[in-house]
Parts: sequence; C-alpha cells; structure tokens
Amino acid sequence: ERRPAAHAPAAAPPAAGPIGDPGDPPRNGSGVDARLRFLARTSVAFGQAPIDAGRVLDALVSAAVPDLADYAILRRVAADGTLGDLQVRHSIPAMAAAVEEFEALEAARPGYPVAEAVRTGATQVIAQVGREGGDGVARERVHQELLARLGPRSALVVPIVVRGAVVAVLTLVTSVASGRHYSRNDLEMVEDLTRRAGLALDNARLEGAELAARAVAEQARKEAAETRAAMDLILDAGTLLWTSPGADEGLGRLARLAVGTFADVCLVDVAEGGGPPRRVAAEVSDPDLLEQAERVSAEDAAARLGFISAIRVPLAARGGVLGTLTLATTALSGRHYTDADWRLAEDLARRAGHMLDRAHLAEERQAMATALRQSLVPAELPEIPGIELAARSMAAADAEVSGAFADILSLGSGRWLVASGCPSEKGPEGAWLAATVRSTMRAHALDQELPSRMLATLSAAVRRMAPGKRCRLACAFIEPKDGGAALTVSVAGHPPPLVVTAGGGIAPVGQPGDPLGTKPNPSYRDESLPLRLGDAVVFMTGAGRDPEGATAAEDRAMVANARIDSDGTARSMVAMLATSLEQAGPLTEDGELLVLRLLARWR
Repeated sequence: ERRPAAHAPAAAPPAAGPIGDPGDPPRNGSGVDARLRFLARTSVAFGQAPIDAGRVLDALVSAAVPDLADYAILRRVAADGTLGDLQVRHSIPAMAAAVEEFEALEAARPGYPVAEAVRTGATQVIAQVGREGGDGVARERVHQELLARLGPRSALVVPIVVRGAVVAVLTLVTSVASGRHYSRNDLEMVEDLTRRAGLALDNARLEGAELAARAVAEQARKEAAETRAAMDLILDAGTLLWTSPGADEGLGRLARLAVGTFADVCLVDVAEGGGPPRRVAAEVSDPDLLEQAERVSAEDAAARLGFISAIRVPLAARGGVLGTLTLATTALSGRHYTDADWRLAEDLARRAGHMLDRAHLAEERQAMATALRQSLVPAELPEIPGIELAARSMAAADAEVSGAFADILSLGSGRWLVASGCPSEKGPEGAWLAATVRSTMRAHALDQELPSRMLATLSAAVRRMAPGKRCRLACAFIEPKDGGAALTVSVAGHPPPLVVTAGGGIAPVGQPGDPLGTKPNPSYRDESLPLRLGDAVVFMTGAGRDPEGATAAEDRAMVANARIDSDGTARSMVAMLATSLEQAGPLTEDGELLVLRLLARWR
C-alpha cells in the first residue's frame, strides 16, 4: 500500500484494526502509553532551541524503539536523491548489525521500499513481511537466515519531506517476537510526526541561515572594534589611518608620519593579486632621493638609497599578507634601530594591515550589498501591452542593505500583481526577511483573489518564519476593464500608492493596515479605483520615508513636481522622483521607485 507523503496526506481509513490481514491476532498496534511516550520524546527534540537537524532525526530513531517498533532504520537522502548514511536502532542492541546487513541486501533488490519512498514521496506500508505471494522477501540463503533472525512482521516506510524534497526515510518494523502489527492509528501518528520533523528540519535550515548571517555581521563588528582599539596604542598613526578617505591616502599619511618621527625612508608596497607589488607610498628625508624611492624595488632599496639600518615588516591581517612596510635610516640621521623601534614598526604595520584589510572588506561589503539589492528587484521589468513601466533602486548612504524590494508578477488572464515593501530590519536579517516575503508572495500569487488575502497570507508567514519581525508592504492587483484598467490595492503599514490622473489629480489609494507579522489575525481592506488612458500609479518604498504617513503631503508634492517637471512618461517621472529624494539629503535606507502608466486601451 502507498500513502501520499506527509506534506499531502490522504484521507485515512478508520483507525481501528490492523493495516494488514484482518485475520491476524488481536495484538495489533501500539498501546496508547507507548504512543504518548514516543510523542513526548520526539516533541522535546523538535522544540529544543536551537533546532538541530541531527538531534531531530536521532530522536525519531531513538524514541521509536521499543515503544513503537522492535527496530527502526533512518536513511538519509542526498540532494540528488541518492541514499546516504544508515542509522539503526534495535530493541536488542546486538541485533543492529544483522539489521544493517539485511538492509544492504534489500537495497540491492528491485522495489526496495526506501527507494520507492524517495521516488514517489509516499509512505510504503508493508502489511505482512515475507508471506507467500506477498513481498517475496525470502529467497537467497543469507537473506532467509537474516529474515529468520530478525523475524520482521510489518513495516512502515515513511519519507521525511522538506519543501517538497525527501531528505530522509524512517522505517519502523515490528517483529514476530513482539506480536505487534501496525494499526491505522500508528500509521497516522508516524506520518504526522514525520511531517512535524520535516517542519523542524526546515526551521533548522532557516535558523542556520539566520545564524550564519548574524555571525558574518558579528564578525565584521568585532573586527571593526579590534581595529579601533588598536589605533589607540599609537594615537597619531591611528588617527591618520582612521580618518583617511582611502587606503592609498592612509598609507601615504602613515609614510609621512614615519619619516617625520623615526625614519629617513619609508616605502609601502601593496600586493596586487598574483602580479608584482604596487608602490603606494614613498617618503624620504632627502628630497634628492624621492624619485629613486618611488621606483626602486624593496629588495634593491638598501643599496640604492644608502640604508644604514632598516626594518621591513609585512602588512598582515587575518592570516594573509597584504603588502610590506619598509622603514630605514640613512647617513642623514645616522640612527640605528633598536628592539623598541622594531616593535613600533610591527605595531604600525599591524594597524596599517588592518586598515588595508578594512578597505578590502568595505569593497567586498559594497559588492555584497549591491548583489543583495539586485536580488530583491526583478532583473528586468516585464513587458505589459498598453502599460509603460519604469523603476529605480536607490542605495542608502551607509551601504547597509535595508531590504527594500519591488516585484511584478503575471497572474494570468491579463491580471498582474504589483508590490513594493521594506522590512523593519536592516543588514542580512532585513535582506533575508525581504527575500522570504518575496518568495512566499510568488508561491501564493496564483491562489489569491484579492490583495488583502495576499497580505493576510504573507503576515502569517512572517509570524511563523520570522517571529518578532515586521515588514511593510503595498500590494496591488491590476487588470483590464472597460478599455482601461481596474486597480485594487491593500496596504500593510506602507505608504499607499499614489494615482496620478491624466488631468493632473493626485490621490492615495489603499486603506491603512498593520505591518506584516504584527498580529495573529490582521485585517486588511481592499480599495479599488478605475484607471483611464494616461493615468499613472506611483509606488514609493523605503528611502527613509515615514511609514506612518507623516510625509504623505511631502510625497504628494514630490509626485506633483515630478509630473510637472517630467515629460509625463513613467521613465521621466521615476528619474525626477529619484532626483528629489537625493537632493533631500543622504538616504538612511534603501529605496525603490516604481511607476506604471496606462498608455493605450488594454485588453
């Protein structure tokens, strides 16, 4: 018998009675106490924070024996569907090896139940193991011997599904020795539990991603704090390095400081990938040597520049060498370096290395922020006949990703979904929340009749997957109607979109609603408005604007000015709005601008 996987349960037959032959003895199913013990043990593992995938799977196997099975087998499944490691538990520990040997023989046979569970995603119910005309288990001699030792009677082979993919298979087996035979109650309980295990594993994955993002942010904060603390040891050098607008400028200031205090020559070279180092700073006490200092290699500098005493130390950070700092004296000062000078040089180089590494990290962080921002908006706008679309992404001044996003989805039959939003969090957490909302919206878009229902679905998802987090969102459905279009909008803590009519009127559309994730049963309202030829709809999200509407009048004025100053096209309006926001001062968070304009009769 096959049953659908836990993510799509079928209606079960009555709970009473065994799954197999109705003529079996009455000792069928697990007792209520045994099932309760099994549920209690697994529930502890599923609910213990932080959620650990290994602990969840171990709990299923460990808790099943002996209360629910005489022996249990857990088979992990790789992403490509191949069977992985085997985990066995037997009520008689010495029998575990026999189970593993029997399972290896079974795996090589056609119709292996575990492989079938992976292939179909459905529970495999083996009502009677080894009966004549049944499964045909006992044929080979070794197989028969193992079958006789283990005495399997009935089995449940249940896939554990995470987001539509089988990640493991749990096999529970009763034996002749115990006289047990699985009942419908056992089957339904195990399927329900594996469904909960799948959810726990999915939560563990999401929790792991969140913890990893937090770890990256914490590591960056820790490194910044260490860098600031190190600069205090040499105040002047630290101040110069910290306040420099760029890495090269900072190293140049350091070279000038060094020559002005305890060196006649200071050379700074920075590694450039696999090529030769680049000289970024050269300072000398004797101006006649400057031209040579700028060109001479660090290896030839001693002879060419007349060093008396010299120190050459690496600019290092996080186990890597980023360049070198060369300090030297000449006949001009006649000074010879001491151990204290060496320690000072190492200190300067260490701080310079941290500064250089920080500059590299800033570049990488900027690149990551750019990639994250690009992932939260469509790679390119769709083409909608009769409608002009234009959009603009605006980055915050501090390069911290705030997660502002926008999306346009086809709902079929000429209907389209347009949405823009911004999470309450910044950084990796905000980007993760924005991606979660966006992916959930895409997954449920075709199932929703109204924007308000979409917001309710998204709010429940935020509460489930990101407790305590909030997200502001404006959601609109647009479809052809009477030669124009019908616009239906619902808002969750987000400034309502502004409709600009062809005659110059400007009005918000959408009733206020709570941000996503705020309440267990939020209430969202839909507001509809007809669009005529030449009308435009403006979505503005993020960019440091007040989500409670304190800037509503400013938004209207900004849109009115953009319409007057532009040529009336969506592209021109977006450009003018972006200019107005930028002129108002540095953006405190990312922003998204989206304008759609009805150009022709829409069918």
